[in-house]
Amino acid sequence: MTILSPQVQSGTMAYRIINHVNAYLITAGLVQSRVRWSDLVVVTTGRNVLVGSCASMIVCANTADQAQTLFEGWLTPTLKGEGTAQSEIKEITGVPFLGQMLTEVGRAEIDWPETCRKAKALLEEAPADDSEQGYWLDLHNFRQPDNSQHDIEALRAALPPDVRDGLNWSLEKKFFFLVNVLRAQPTLPDSADARSPEGPGEEVVETPDQVEAEEALEGLPDLVEKESVVLVEARNALVALWLWQRFAEGTVLEKNDIQVTPWCGAIGY
Repeated sequence: MTILSPQVQSGTMAYRIINHVNAYLITAGLVQSRVRWSDLVVVTTGRNVLVGSCASMIVCANTADQAQTLFEGWLTPTLKGEGTAQSEIKEITGVPFLGQMLTEVGRAEIDWPETCRKAKALLEEAPADDSEQGYWLDLHNFRQPDNSQHDIEALRAALPPDVRDGLNWSLEKKFFFLVNVLRAQPTLPDSADARSPEGPGEEVVETPDQVEAEEALEGLPDLVEKESVVLVEARNALVALWLWQRFAEGTVLEKNDIQVTPWCGAIGY
C-alpha cells in the first residue's frame, strides 16, 4: 500500500504529516468475476467478465501498516459469501488525513473517536433524501479561481436560485465531508524511453487476465492518486469546497484538482 506524506506550505509555515497521524483514508480496487452469457447462446456457453469497483474506509491507526492491517481485516470477510460472484482485491492505496479539521469557524484539532461517533449518529439520523448536502453538484463549475466570495452569505447570495434552494444553509445542521486533494499529473516528454520506465529491451508482458483487471479498474474516481485528504465540517458540499479554497490559498496545493465526497464510515476508533 502506498501512503503519501503531504506537505502543505503557506508562507514560511508547513503542515507536514508522515506517520504521526491518527487516521488514513484507504481505498481498495476490487475486481469481481461475473458470467456474461452470449446473446446468441443463452445456456450452453458463457464467459467471465471482470467488473471493477472500490471500497473505501477511514481507518484510525498510529501507523500506515497498522491501518492497512485493520482495513484488510474489515474488508476481507465482506468479500466472502457472495454466491457465484467472486471479488478479489487488486489494489490498495491510502493517504493520511491532514492533522486538523476545517470548520466554518476555523481549524480544529480532530478528536477521532468523538468525530467518528458523531458522524455515525448523523448517518443514522439522515433522511432518505439527503440531497441538501449537495453531492449532486458538479463542484468544478463552482470553484472560484480567486475565491472572490469573502463569506458564506456572499457565497449563498451569488448562487442561482435553483442551486441555492436545494442546499442546507441552517447553522444548526452540519455534515462531514472529505476533500480529496488529487495528485497533479506530471507532463511526460513524448519519447519511447519516457513511456517505458523499464528501459529499452525490457518490455513487460502482461497476461490477458492482468490487462482485463487493469481495464476494469481504470477510470474509477476513488482510485485516483491523492496528495492529501482533509476532513471538513460544513453546511453543504459547496461550503466545504469554499473552506478548502480559503485554506489552500497560497499553498502548493492551491491549484490541485479535488473531489468532495461524503463520510464513508470509520473503523479502529
